[in-house]
Amino acid sequence: MHVQVLWTTYGTHYDPQYFPNPESFDPNRFEEAVRPYVYLPFGGGPRLCARFELAKMQILVFMHMMVTKYDWSLVYLHEPITIDPLPAPLYGMPINIYERNTKSN
Repeated sequence: MHVQVLWTTYGTHYDPQYFPNPESFDPNRFEEAVRPYVYLPFGGGPRLCARFELAKMQILVFMHMMVTKYDWSLVYLHEPITIDPLPAPLYGMPINIYERNTKSN
């Protein structure tokens, strides 16, 4: 008998055993160390991305700029997610971005 197994990080990243309320946005969930091989956005073990610390810093700076300098909204508010075999937004998750007016009156 031949069995194929497809493991995805999606299955682990959304597992309430490791991340309570996995569907909610909660950056504080990473204040405490996460067990090895539970959160793998950059791979793990011998396949760990060599520049993952730089990538994490770039993502943090980008996200800070996105939430402090811009307003944005989803084009399709209830866009369906397809899984074939990995989850992906059906229309690519387009967004509208508007620069915030930072001038005081």
